[in-house]
Amino acid sequence: MNTDDKNNIHERSTVVVDLEAIRHNLREFKALQMKHRSKPMLIFSSVKANAYGHGSIPVARAIAGITDYYGVACIDEAVELRKNGIEGPVLVLGAALSDDFEAAIKYDVTLTVFDYDRAAQLDACAESLNKTAKIHIAVDTGMSRIGLRPDRSGAETIGRIAALENIDITGIFTHFATADEADKAPVNEAHERFLAFKHLCESEGIKIPIWHCANTAANIEGIGLEDEMDMSRCGVGIYGIYPSNEVSKENIELIPALKWFSCLTLVKEIKKGTSVSYGYNFTADKDMLIGTVACGYADGFLRILSPKGAELIIRGKRCPVIGNVCMDQMMVDLSEVPDAKVGDRVVIIGSAEDSFAGNEDNKPKADEETYCKPVTADELGALADTISYEIICGLAARTKRRYINV
Repeated sequence: MNTDDKNNIHERSTVVVDLEAIRHNLREFKALQMKHRSKPMLIFSSVKANAYGHGSIPVARAIAGITDYYGVACIDEAVELRKNGIEGPVLVLGAALSDDFEAAIKYDVTLTVFDYDRAAQLDACAESLNKTAKIHIAVDTGMSRIGLRPDRSGAETIGRIAALENIDITGIFTHFATADEADKAPVNEAHERFLAFKHLCESEGIKIPIWHCANTAANIEGIGLEDEMDMSRCGVGIYGIYPSNEVSKENIELIPALKWFSCLTLVKEIKKGTSVSYGYNFTADKDMLIGTVACGYADGFLRILSPKGAELIIRGKRCPVIGNVCMDQMMVDLSEVPDAKVGDRVVIIGSAEDSFAGNEDNKPKADEETYCKPVTADELGALADTISYEIICGLAARTKRRYINV
């Protein structure tokens, strides 16, 4: 199936993921790389956090012929990829933990290390298994999260790790803290620190095959794509979401891959003075038509959005969420869609056109009505005083995933 024409009448919270959109976005990043380079560059795709809510296994399979590396946050995510037939290099971006060592070696997963003691423990584990453990070194250029210092002491630590017989340092990286902000001075300074550290390591005879520093925002800004780097990392961007409104969006055309739907389970009239949902924080100031939607905060729709002016799309119109969002349901004002019926699709993230999929008979003619603007993850994130990442990563396991353009 290449289009989503399935009516949601029997489905509650459901995400539809366009895998071709993800492939398109990844190809866009590969093209962007070459605008800043004279030679090809590896590309790394982050599929951590269930591929930012999109589904790690379907996404990993869909990009297998395009990406060079997969990125995850923890060993469990890496092992899940391996058990589902994903064969490319997998890097655990978080700090390596001793309980992870044996599984990482068994499943040929690369761990992140940045201190000698941890590396020595990993070396001992690898020796006991008669294997070699692969690692990337993390460097702290200003994030103050994980990583060794980009100075002579850091280079000395890498030298000591490199001398361990059962450790193979296959890469080294840093992560930028401010690449998505309008002021590029801090990220440029971090970039220069990483380049200077590379030169220092090379002067000490330390040779590491893959150096990488560009995240999604840095890719878009062309930071960390120069010939001295060997790989760039793509995270939220491959899912069609810009990391912020302060990056140069004109540099790359991204297509959002995810849409989120539910359905109306009840349509009813309430009288003026009737209160709605827990806490009675909404009371009708007139007779009105309301609907119940089969989605709540246990599906991933944040409860904090209740009083924030969140809107859902029904029959091409925006309908405000009213009352507190419940665990499994929420209510909407249907004043703009008096012809709404049980079973109508509710668009949580997506366009007005999406609200008519599988229900084309109710679609108005173009000259009869102007459709409302789409609801985006960015919009919901802003209303909740957070970022789009939290909206999509917060999609619950029980929210169904359906895939098109497989």
